[in-house]
Amino acid sequence: MITKSIVFIVILAFFTILVLLFPKVYFKISKSLDVIINFIGKTIKSILFFLLFSFVLIPISLLQRIFKKNEKKTASFFINVNKKITSEDLVKMW
Repeated sequence: MITKSIVFIVILAFFTILVLLFPKVYFKISKSLDVIINFIGKTIKSILFFLLFSFVLIPISLLQRIFKKNEKKTASFFINVNKKITSEDLVKMW
């Protein structure tokens, strides 16, 4: 009966022999596997961020916009301040 650990040991032995006897072939295989794994990782990352944005962030922002209490309805969030700025205001701004 072949178990998972035996399969892992056989694969490990194969790559060990491959590294010792044919290092150039191993590095070509390693680089191609690295490219494939990076592509899969970027794809999965994009899919997960799309799902997170679509099903978590957008509904939360819509619910917040619907149920938010906004007493002051203005066209802008900026406040007009009629004050002349002097050099003393810039010395210690906090």
